[in-house]
Amino acid sequence: MNDLVRLRKKVYEFWFNNNMLYEQWSKKHGLTSNSLLTLYVISEIPDCTQQEICEKLLLPKQTVNSILNVFEKQGYLKRVAGKQDKRYKIIVYTKEGKEFADKILSRLAKLEEAAFLQMSEKERNEFQNSMDKFVQSLKLVFKEGEGK
Repeated sequence: MNDLVRLRKKVYEFWFNNNMLYEQWSKKHGLTSNSLLTLYVISEIPDCTQQEICEKLLLPKQTVNSILNVFEKQGYLKRVAGKQDKRYKIIVYTKEGKEFADKILSRLAKLEEAAFLQMSEKERNEFQNSMDKFVQSLKLVFKEGEGK
């Protein structure tokens, strides 16, 4: 097997293992990885809408709507009409929802930071630079490949 095939397989192995770890951690906290990531997106994007969650996570509208419905029934969020466009609903945490999201996301952040600290600063920088370069390269070749 040549180096590029081996590397490509390693990328998939990384992807699958990463997804599995987040899914397992999410389940331990009564969530799915999609609902965990939904909390993350809501926390990161001011005046977040369902459409933005769908676009960011590449999830179908129905999936995101189901996740939001569960959180709404649990009293963690509400949907309010947008200021500029009333057709778009802004997702807003309730007090309980903000506390829940902050608690879950801070636990996860501590674990992620602990994992990064097991790497040297040089390894962390190389990891970040390599990921950035790979994504940039992939965007370029995907764009070029679509033109053919």
